[in-house]
Amino acid sequence: MKKILLILSITVIVLLMVFPKIIGMQVETHYLKVWQQLANESGYEVDHGEFNSSWFSSTGTSMITIPLDPSMPDSVTIGITMRVAHGPLLIGSQHPIFGLAAGELSFSIEPSSEELKNIIDQVSLTASSLVTVHFGLTGAIEVGFSIDKFSYAAQGVQIQSDGISAQWRASRDFKTSSGAITSYPISLSGLGINLEIDTMLNEFETGQYNGLNVLGSQSVELKQIDFRSASTIASMSNIKLNYSGTEQSNKVNNSIDLSIEKLLVPAPINSVAYSAQLLQVDSEFYAQWANLSKQQSQDPVLLKQQAMDLATQLLKPDTKLHQTLRLHGMGGYLDLAASVQYQSNGENTSTITIDNVADLLALLHITVSVAVDKVVIDQTGMTPMLGYYLEQDLVGLENDRYQMELALDKGALNINQKPAPEDIASTLNLMLTGNPQQRNTAKSVTEPAQRKAEIIESSSSKQSNNEGDSTTEYANGENITDTSLGNQNENEKGGEQ
Repeated sequence: MKKILLILSITVIVLLMVFPKIIGMQVETHYLKVWQQLANESGYEVDHGEFNSSWFSSTGTSMITIPLDPSMPDSVTIGITMRVAHGPLLIGSQHPIFGLAAGELSFSIEPSSEELKNIIDQVSLTASSLVTVHFGLTGAIEVGFSIDKFSYAAQGVQIQSDGISAQWRASRDFKTSSGAITSYPISLSGLGINLEIDTMLNEFETGQYNGLNVLGSQSVELKQIDFRSASTIASMSNIKLNYSGTEQSNKVNNSIDLSIEKLLVPAPINSVAYSAQLLQVDSEFYAQWANLSKQQSQDPVLLKQQAMDLATQLLKPDTKLHQTLRLHGMGGYLDLAASVQYQSNGENTSTITIDNVADLLALLHITVSVAVDKVVIDQTGMTPMLGYYLEQDLVGLENDRYQMELALDKGALNINQKPAPEDIASTLNLMLTGNPQQRNTAKSVTEPAQRKAEIIESSSSKQSNNEGDSTTEYANGENITDTSLGNQNENEKGGEQ
């Protein structure tokens, strides 16, 4: 038993002594390979300095020259110094004690002109930027990046930041990754403006699906943004953005949610909430999307056709797009909801040809619902105008909320579950496709327009009779005083005398 333990101990010691050298040889090979690949793909000039490899660690230096403008000789040379500790026992490293390798990368910047040098000299860092890398025993990679407080001042503009930190972890094949990015408070002042952005946190977990990072989750939180100038004050508070992507049975569900709890802008909006879901998307859609993203074609005809071909991949009975938007302001809420779904007649989607937007609309069922509190409409001065639409059942009023539902079913427009007037249907068709529907619209345009004017005039007259001389404030801030009733009464008095 003692011999077995002795043999095992000797074996472990030998491995711990031999492995660092083997890993060091691999580090140098991969180091040169990565930089050569970067040079080939970016077209930037990459020069290698010394690479020194000892038994337990390696150091190397490289310089990459990045032109700022192809038409100008100005460029920036970034010097990168790498220090790597060889595993499997990472002694003296800030990373976990076990791993294949762990390293640190530090940077320096050398501009090609005195003008650029003067600009860069204006940047003040309390510590140099640093990237840390750790390769686990399973091949997983962990990268850390941090910049401490820095400031920049030039030409009347001053930027100050409390720093940036980031952590990124990826599997050996890079198909899954996770991490977090934190941007600490930053401010910009000068030239008559002042911008302050509070701490922002971005956390993510991603997974590839047919070559695209559509699976996983991501959340972004930003506490506060303040903007001030001589003429404008604006701010946003508690901004949250969430994304999720899941896969089941070769179908992908994606959702995104955005909310701004408190909004102060030159518009009557106090808060915003938006959400969107793209449900039951076939795997082939993402495979084709990945192929399109790799192409470099600039032919507009080809790009349009490829976009239409991609759209056909969404023509599945279970695929659905749903969106909602809620705005709060002027003491009430405005709610919008829209959904888009393919309506199948049993045809094979692979044989469908889509040449334009009209062809696509003919295959879809689209619904849009709008609801807005009456108090909001009253404050905008649009209440008299809605009288005609209420009479025609184009708008409903229930529980002090104006409501409307539009449905476009394979090209036919319905409003509140009734066929839309021809003038409205023709206008919408012109907006969507550029081709107005040429139907018997003479009556549908003229008579409703006259009736609309009569109802608006009647509503205004009723308001005048109730109030005598009245002043109406319109959305544009213009005041119009109606004194016709007062003049009429004076005339009647004169006739009696």
